[in-house]
Amino acid sequence: IGKTQKLHGWAEWKLRTQGKSVHIHTVILSQNDSVDIGGAWAPDFDTGTLRHLITRDILGEIKDVEADIIVVFFDELGNANPATRTAIQSLLEDGHIRGNLKRDNCVYAVASNRPEDGCGATKLERSLIEGRLVMIDMDVDYNEWLEWAVQKGLHPRAIAPIKWRPEL
Repeated sequence: IGKTQKLHGWAEWKLRTQGKSVHIHTVILSQNDSVDIGGAWAPDFDTGTLRHLITRDILGEIKDVEADIIVVFFDELGNANPATRTAIQSLLEDGHIRGNLKRDNCVYAVASNRPEDGCGATKLERSLIEGRLVMIDMDVDYNEWLEWAVQKGLHPRAIAPIKWRPEL
């Protein structure tokens, strides 16, 4: 459907209309543990404690990237395991994870498919979708897609099933 493309289109619009540079950092979530949001515990020999390692880029601290706006894009949220979704929910709510604050110019975007789409996504927790996320439901206009596909020269084998069964 082009969720990622829509986000990049927004970034281009922001630059064109407001002169704001936008960097989009994509983290694709999976049903397994996501090392992209941190994970391992490491000894802190100075304090004699175990320290949870955080991947700093999810806080907007991305090496060699300077932009007016840093968007951390969590893609496939519905495919993330419950522990990962809980960590992301905490990050979205409070702007920090394990006491590590996000940068002021860091914002978050998430995308997911619906469980009924048959792609392995699970239903998001009510506490996450009610009041914590601005939901934008997207759908495809198959006539518009067919026109686009023909213009782009997609193979007829990719076009034909949608032409014959647009509900796909």
